[in-house]
Amino acid sequence: MVNIEGENLKELMSFKEKGQKIYPISVIKVNDKFILAIYKGKKSPADILIKYRQKLKNGKWSNIRTPKHIHWTVDILIKMFQEKELTRQFLDELMKIWESVHPLTEEERDKLNLEELLNYDKETLERFKKNLVSMVSII
Repeated sequence: MVNIEGENLKELMSFKEKGQKIYPISVIKVNDKFILAIYKGKKSPADILIKYRQKLKNGKWSNIRTPKHIHWTVDILIKMFQEKELTRQFLDELMKIWESVHPLTEEERDKLNLEELLNYDKETLERFKKNLVSMVSII
């Protein structure tokens, strides 16, 4: 198992492409389960490439992957630079929800109430609402 506290994160997030080792410009330890890395892109001078590693259930790190929904990742990166601790808390809450949800049965889907869904966890939303809304307005 890789101990990311003592590990060189740039080395951990480097990869080979066409025989050349590619190192990230920056690495962000989101929490103990996720590491994000930003690489120089090839499309333009301002282009970036974002990849991540996730801690697996067996305690090892996944292969380096590209996020499927990149706009969420960019948004989180910007928030991390604005409000690092609050964003980590927000991500932890999202992970708790993700790990506790299960697919709807057909019966549950038929009884789905939009109002109930929109107000599912108002207490959690209220904890982050004020600060996250102000951070969104920056973007």
